[in-house]
Amino acid sequence: PTRKKAIGDWLLPNALERHLERSLPRVETEHFTLVVDTETLKDGRKRIDPHALAHRLAADAEHVAAKVAEHFAVQPGDYSAKMRIWIFKDPDEHQKAMVRFLRSSGTGDFKTLGPQPVFSVWTERPTFDNVPKLRAVCAHNAGHMLVSNLQRPIWVGDIGGGWIDAAVGHWYEYELLERTLNYCVEEARLAEGYARGQWRSAIKKRLRKEEEPFLPRLLPQRTAEMAHSEHALAWSFFDYLVAEKPAALRPILVDLKNRVPSRDVFKNHLDGSVLQIEEAWRDWVAATYPSRGDRSQEGKQR
Repeated sequence: PTRKKAIGDWLLPNALERHLERSLPRVETEHFTLVVDTETLKDGRKRIDPHALAHRLAADAEHVAAKVAEHFAVQPGDYSAKMRIWIFKDPDEHQKAMVRFLRSSGTGDFKTLGPQPVFSVWTERPTFDNVPKLRAVCAHNAGHMLVSNLQRPIWVGDIGGGWIDAAVGHWYEYELLERTLNYCVEEARLAEGYARGQWRSAIKKRLRKEEEPFLPRLLPQRTAEMAHSEHALAWSFFDYLVAEKPAALRPILVDLKNRVPSRDVFKNHLDGSVLQIEEAWRDWVAATYPSRGDRSQEGKQR
């Protein structure tokens, strides 16, 4: 009886369905609720129907959640809500959802982060009109939503943690799909991304060529203020922390959510000044990133 009631409750129209006045195809996982209301879309030479796409995106999202759990030592009760991902074929329904639930009148992809995370997008051409593009943007935003809701539901992108907010979206997209092409800035639609989405050799060359420190300029910035190349630098610095300082990631995030300045956060959890930590990051990049391509020096795709 309890299971039957739970199924019945789940089948009841949710707030989005009541607002749009129709039922929607939904998939629910441990950490996500997805609505995937699309046409059949291209996946390379094949095509995939919305039901199969929904399960693939759900699996991707839970893969990201597993990596976030590994990196940030996620504990029971750390998340205060499920992350919501909505994908529409009808731009009018996307905009209705945007106005009602995301408090935005825009027509592009958009998200709200923190207590009740939600990401909404429609299959706009040529930006999000096939399976690989939707997988990439959903994985990217799954990372943002999870980290924003984790432990204390607050978005750090505007309160001194823009570098880690930018980094996590790119890192989990990159880890899943071996490149990153999405940027959380409005101008991203109008400009070409950095190094075609595969960054290791480009960053290695830049750090070798430019001796002036990057972290002192990077740390105070808001996510949306950062240039594409700065997103790449933030990703690389997070990549270094994942590899060399994984135990520091959760306390760093907790401090940033409590508005502790990054310089103090580094002293507390990385045992050094910003310049000392930058030197260690640069040394690690020089030792592990390739001079060409995007593979580690050990020959494995990272």
